[in-house]
Amino acid sequence: MNHILPRFQIAFTLVVLVCALAVYNATGQVNYTPYTFTTILGSAGSTGSMNGTNGAAQFFFPRGITVDTNGNLYIADSRNNKVRKASISGTNWVVTTLNGTFNSPLGVAVDTSENVYVADSGNDRIQKITASGTVSTLAGKAGVAGHKDGPPSVATFNGPESLAVDSSGNVYVADTFNSTIRLVTPSGTVSTLAGSALNSGTNDGLGTNQAQFFDPQGITLDTGGNLYVADTLNNTIRKITNGPSGWVVSTLAGSPGNAGYSDGASDAQFDGPASIGVDVSTNLYIADTGNDTVREVTPSGVVTTLAGIPGSIGSTDGQGNGALFNNPGGIAVASQGGIFVSDTHNDTIRADLYVLGVDVSHHNNDATNTGVIDFATAASAGRSFVFVKLTQGNNYTDPEGDDNIQGATKAGILVAPYHLCGNGLATVASPIVLGDPTAEAQYFLSQASAYIGNGYLPPALDVEATFDGTQAVYSQLTGMTLSQWVTIWLQFVQLKTGVTPIIYANYSVLPLLQGINYPLWIATVDNNITGVPAHGSSSWTNWQFKQYASDISPIPGHCPGIPDAMGIGGVLAVDLDSFNGYFTQLMTLTNYPPIVLFSGIGWTPLPPPTGGQFAFQVFSPTLQSATVQVSQDLATWTDVGTVTIGANRVGYFYDSNLGAAVMRVYRIKY
Repeated sequence: MNHILPRFQIAFTLVVLVCALAVYNATGQVNYTPYTFTTILGSAGSTGSMNGTNGAAQFFFPRGITVDTNGNLYIADSRNNKVRKASISGTNWVVTTLNGTFNSPLGVAVDTSENVYVADSGNDRIQKITASGTVSTLAGKAGVAGHKDGPPSVATFNGPESLAVDSSGNVYVADTFNSTIRLVTPSGTVSTLAGSALNSGTNDGLGTNQAQFFDPQGITLDTGGNLYVADTLNNTIRKITNGPSGWVVSTLAGSPGNAGYSDGASDAQFDGPASIGVDVSTNLYIADTGNDTVREVTPSGVVTTLAGIPGSIGSTDGQGNGALFNNPGGIAVASQGGIFVSDTHNDTIRADLYVLGVDVSHHNNDATNTGVIDFATAASAGRSFVFVKLTQGNNYTDPEGDDNIQGATKAGILVAPYHLCGNGLATVASPIVLGDPTAEAQYFLSQASAYIGNGYLPPALDVEATFDGTQAVYSQLTGMTLSQWVTIWLQFVQLKTGVTPIIYANYSVLPLLQGINYPLWIATVDNNITGVPAHGSSSWTNWQFKQYASDISPIPGHCPGIPDAMGIGGVLAVDLDSFNGYFTQLMTLTNYPPIVLFSGIGWTPLPPPTGGQFAFQVFSPTLQSATVQVSQDLATWTDVGTVTIGANRVGYFYDSNLGAAVMRVYRIKY
C-alpha cells in the first residue's frame, strides 16, 4: 500500500480553519544486496504475551504485520489471540495490545485513518478495530466456515489469513482454505474476485472462471490497484489485475506445485511463501517461510534472496546470509522506508530500517539545460530527503541552490543545505585551497540562515578527497591541521544556529579528521544502502547518513526526476544517500513540531457538541498536551483552553465561548 507521511514547514504553530490537510510524500526502496536485519521486538526463544519495550516485549507465533502512515506496526500475534501495536519512541519500540477477542488472528491491514482490519482466521471472519478502539465484525460469521458471497448477514469465509485495504476502504482477503481472493466493501458486502471455492489448482486466467489458487496465505496491493498473492501451496507469486473483462490472474514467479529454492527468472523457486509486501517501485518482498529466507521479486519477475540461508534455521542478526530466520511468516514494507518481518518461530520482529535520499548541486540542473529538477517525481520514487549544495569557499553560491531547496520543500522532501569547503576536490596534483574557516562559515550562514532549523535537516560540511586511497592534500592551512580547520567551521555554525551540523567525508579524508565529535555522512559508494561501511571510520563509531551510490560506485546512481550529472571519468550519475534509521528518527533531526491533525466532530465515545459549542478532535503521535488559541483576524491570538492527548493519541476540544464571531481560526501552540 502507498501510505504517505506528512511533511510540512512550520515554525512553532500549525494554523487550521477547522480542518487541516497535510502534504504527503511516499518513500520506497530500490534493489540492493545485502539487506541488514536486526531484532527490534521480542527475544528469540522467549515466548509470552507481555507488553513492553524492544526485547522485553513478548509474542507467541507472530504472523501478519503491517505499517500505518505514522510508522506504527500492527502484528497478528496468532497464538496469543491478540493484535499488538508497536510504536517507536526515540530509539525504543513500545508494544501495547489492542482491543478485541480473536481466535488465531493471522493477518492485519490498516487504512489511512488507522482503522485496523483483522483476518480472524479461527473465527472465519474479518474484524475491524477503529482508531478509537471500537471492535466490530465487518464480514463473516464467527465459527461458520463457508464460501458464500453477499451482505454481512450472509457472507462466509473459510480460514482467511491475509488482507489488504485500499484508499476507499475496500478490503481484499486471501480466503485461504477456500483458495479464493475475496473483496469486502466498507459496508461489509462480500464478493469473490478470483479463484474457485474448494477447487484448488495452478491455472492462470480470468477471475472466478479460470484462475485457481492453492491455500493462498499472503496478499498485498500496489499503488495502481494491482493485487499480488503469495500462493502458498502452489509455491508461486501471483499477480491480479483488473481489466476490461474483469480480474485477470497471472503467475509472476515460482514453479507451480514445485517447492524448492532457486533465484533467477523462469527457474526461480519458493517453498511455501506465506506473506508478501510491495514498495512504491512495485518490487515485491516475500517471506519465503519454508526456505527461512526473505526474497525479492522485481516487476519483471526476477527473484533474488535478500537475507537468510535456505534451510538454515536461526535467529542471528546480520547482513544478507549473515542473518538467519526461523519460519518467517509475515512481511511488511513501510512506504517511509524499512522492511519488517514477523520471524514466527523465533517469536520476534526483525527489521531493516533506512530512509532514502539524494544530494544535488547545479551540475544536476545543468544536465538538462533547463535549470529544473523534478523533485515531485523524485519524491514519488521514494526519496525523502535531499542535501543541496548552497555555498563553496568564502564567495561562491551555487546558482541553483535556492531553487533546489524551494523545489524540494514544495515536493515534501526534507532538505539540508551543505557547504563545500575550499575550492574543490582534493587530489595530490591539485590540492584544495582553504580559506579562513570562520570566514567560510560566515559566508555559508549568510546564504543558508533561512534553511537551518524550523523543519530543515541539519546543515553539512563537505570535506572532499579522492576515492583512490591516496591522502587528500590541502594547502594554506597556516598554523592548523585539517581537523582543526573543520572543527572551527562546525563549532562556529553550531554556536550561531544552535543546530549540530554534519560532516561529509570519504575514507581518503577520514584519517585527517581524527577527534571530531560530529555526526558523520560517510561516502562509501558501495551500492549497499544499509550495510555497515566496509572500512573503519576512524574516530567515528557510527554513521548517520551514507552516500552509497554516485558516479564511481559499482552501479552508478540514478533517480527519477534528478538528471544525471557528469562525474569522474565522464560517468553520468546521481549521488544517492540513505539515513541510518527509521523515518520518525529522521524527522526528529528537523526540529519539526509534533504532527497535529484536526478532524470533525463525529467521534465516540465523547458526546457531540451541544448548541452554542464548536468542537474538534486533535490527533498527534507525540504531543502530550497543548494550548488551543483562536483568532478572528489572524493577527491577534487568544488562549481558549488546553487539549490533552489521551488514549490512541487523540484529544478532544470544545469551545463554548463562540460569541458572535463570523469566523474563528484555531491553532495549536506548543
